[in-house]
Amino acid sequence: VVDIEVRGEIYMSKASFNKLNNDGGNFANPRNAAAGSVRQMDSAVAAKRNLSCFIYHLPNPEDYNIYTHADALRFMKELGFVVNPNNKKVDNIKELMDYIDYWTSHRPSLPYDIDGIVIKVNDLSDQEKLGFTARSPKWAIAYKFPPEEVLTRVKKIVFTVGRTGQVTPSADLEPVRVMGSLIARATLHNEDYVKEKDIREGDIVSIKKAGDVIPEIVKVIFDRREEDLKPFKMIDNCPMCGRALSKKEGESAYYCNNNECPSRMQERLVHFTSRHAMNITGFGDAIIEDFYNRGYLKSVIDFNHLDNYKEELMELEGFGSKSINNLLEEIENSKNNSLEKLLFGLSIRHVGGKTADILGANFK
Repeated sequence: VVDIEVRGEIYMSKASFNKLNNDGGNFANPRNAAAGSVRQMDSAVAAKRNLSCFIYHLPNPEDYNIYTHADALRFMKELGFVVNPNNKKVDNIKELMDYIDYWTSHRPSLPYDIDGIVIKVNDLSDQEKLGFTARSPKWAIAYKFPPEEVLTRVKKIVFTVGRTGQVTPSADLEPVRVMGSLIARATLHNEDYVKEKDIREGDIVSIKKAGDVIPEIVKVIFDRREEDLKPFKMIDNCPMCGRALSKKEGESAYYCNNNECPSRMQERLVHFTSRHAMNITGFGDAIIEDFYNRGYLKSVIDFNHLDNYKEELMELEGFGSKSINNLLEEIENSKNNSLEKLLFGLSIRHVGGKTADILGANFK
């Protein structure tokens, strides 16, 4: 018996998705349905949802005398793993563009949804030379199909405060369905972005999902603009604490410099528990907001003292002994994380995942 590690992606076919919703499910699209199925605590429920999987990566090909990605796919297929048959080795950019053009028009015929095509360097030694960024390999890139655009109205422009204090405008939209998801808000990034596109409250706008994920306003439909819509004006004070905002030289963003701003503190707590930081599961935005307002969590240090409020937590609706113990166990387990996870979780400005990795590798 020989152990082997392979990697791939779970997905839900169109047929399985339709059957799930016909049997009483209420999922917006196969991607959400697949993700929700994998997160099921009851494996029997996940098993009934007829998920599928494509294997596409062999982490240690040199152990099997394999030196190209194409050979790795062939090897895994011979072992009995399900490898997507619609892969192709191309020798030049024309062949690549022809392949993209073909699937741009033929993707509706596939039994599953796709939003693009992954293009990879075939030679594994070249992959090693190219290396990785903090989040993705430099030897692979995703070509994304043109996204679906739909029209809706901007009801209101609102402002949120992030963990670094950056104040970001967002558009509250009349809810509209885009690629299977109901969209009611889109980020507007910063003052320059809003003014460049001349987005105003009340405008009819075209929206899409950037990368088929993040809602984004593409353009204003100016010939449908009503009279007397007021141009956008950036706010002067933090919407949460009222402190005057400042703008750093060379940047387009505005910041709340109040380190005790409630919104900033809550965003830091959410970030601290996130998957790429300390990975403490069970703490959603609503729970952290509730714990913050009750005084149980005011800074990241307070996670280590949450057990002091065990009796108070058990009195909250939706919290029993088991759920509280699970939260406390997750906190305890997070103490075994390596240094870069902690550094990234502390919300130090300019210390992203890659910088945290470098610091963690150089300081003990």
